[in-house]
Amino acid sequence: FWYEDFKMARTKTAWRKQHRAYENTREFALAQLVCVLVSIEFGVPYKYLMAPTKGQSHQSFARQVAMYLTHVVFQTPICAVGRAFGRDQSTIGYACRLIEDARDDEIFDMRVQKLEDCLETTKVLQCLRGEDVRQKGHA
Repeated sequence: FWYEDFKMARTKTAWRKQHRAYENTREFALAQLVCVLVSIEFGVPYKYLMAPTKGQSHQSFARQVAMYLTHVVFQTPICAVGRAFGRDQSTIGYACRLIEDARDDEIFDMRVQKLEDCLETTKVLQCLRGEDVRQKGHA
């Protein structure tokens, strides 16, 4: 039993070191924002959405929703979403396909659409940055 605990601790340490390097990026901040909203909507604590381990099925599904929303709403490249969540880009691709398929269910689609709408309103904050305002011709 001690070996499994040691292996898990070593894996988490390596994950934290790699993950820490991306904590000051825009992608990481967007992923955090998405995770907070998904946490509220799906009732999964934030710490499980950003955890290095898979967790229970409802936790990993909520994480997949968060990865999907980060990619789709903010048009974040899959590799950047992977770095923000500490996952391989193939995992992000799988999550996006899974959520797209799950959106065939009307009720689930309404939940995801509600989250998308909420996140779309946060994009207004990007206008506070000078280059975005100048691009729109408002400055």
